Amino acid sequence: MKTFKYYYNDLPTIFVVSTPIGNLTEMNQRAIDTLTMVNDIYCEDTRVTAKLLNAFDIKGKNLVSYHLHNEYDKTQEVLDKVKEVKHIALVSDAGYPLISDPGQHLIQAAIEQDINVVVINGANALLPALINSGFKTIPFTFIGFLDHNQKQAKKELSQYKDYSHTLVLYESVHRYKKTLNTILEVLGDVSVCISRELTKINEEHIYGSASQLLNEDLDLKGELVISIDNTNTIENTQISDETLIEQVNLLVAQNTSKKNAIKEIAKKYGKEKNYVYDLVHKK
Repeated sequence: MKTFKYYYNDLPTIFVVSTPIGNLTEMNQRAIDTLTMVNDIYCEDTRVTAKLLNAFDIKGKNLVSYHLHNEYDKTQEVLDKVKEVKHIALVSDAGYPLISDPGQHLIQAAIEQDINVVVINGANALLPALINSGFKTIPFTFIGFLDHNQKQAKKELSQYKDYSHTLVLYESVHRYKKTLNTILEVLGDVSVCISRELTKINEEHIYGSASQLLNEDLDLKGELVISIDNTNTIENTQISDETLIEQVNLLVAQNTSKKNAIKEIAKKYGKEKNYVYDLVHKK
């Protein structure tokens, strides 16, 4: 068992500092004060961090590259440094370190070596996108980036197939159609919200079913957050037309309007609303 109380000990400390994801005004005072206090800042890209520091007139810092491709090799170097100078900061290019960004190995090792870890709260892309989606926020599962290999991506997403709650992914603009196709194949034609350019002037949230968004030629830029309404969904092959009609009629009998009943059942079973509408009105 270990217990760390940062304000009550004199142990060396790694400050994990969240940085803005676009809008610089989201840089809070505690983050500014922390980066002003420390001398050594470990970051994904020293050029990106230098611009951030310049924006807040933070000068004279030793910026050291700590990124996805060198984090394992440099971890002990970072730990040795913090033991020497007492305080260092870890930042990523945008948002929180460790959240689909480097730092996990360092923080695990720091705890093992009796080094304080203090997280400085700030902006991230995950939560604003989730809330803007309009999908249920409790519970939800953050998956991060799926594997670039589509076969492996399907395998990864399949692990969450039976999770009856909202799923959240990160994705690049170059791969979003492959990811939508993976969602469609694994989860069915679920409702999706694509969020982009969060906190910036071009912030946008695009809503539709996986098939609708897949068939649209969307003009997207920047990194994307994809929220998936996986609540109460069942594979298309598991439900017959007769059962769909019965489910609609059951809701209608419970004083739900036929229009809303059709919409709810279509969403629940991953069907197009027009498909269920035609079924109900042909009978």
